[in-house]
Amino acid sequence: MAELYQDVDYLEPGVVVAQLNFLQDLDGEDVKQIFTQAVKDIQLHGRELLHAQDEPVEYVWVLLDGKIGEVRRGGRTGPAAPVPDA
Repeated sequence: MAELYQDVDYLEPGVVVAQLNFLQDLDGEDVKQIFTQAVKDIQLHGRELLHAQDEPVEYVWVLLDGKIGEVRRGGRTGPAAPVPDA
């Protein structure tokens, strides 16, 4: 999906939500309720951690602006430097 929208400065939230396949079986009102009651806007700054490797997933993140890198112990998997194994 990222390549499809790489030259677009802004996406309407509805376009982003439509791409989230785990929501496809919900009707529009359920999706609206989820996003109006559960959405939290956060901002990260250089090298802040969004989620730690091997921690349970508790949230779904939708990046609306900017770029984010992925670093995993044991090797590089994203546009950031690798983290050495402990």
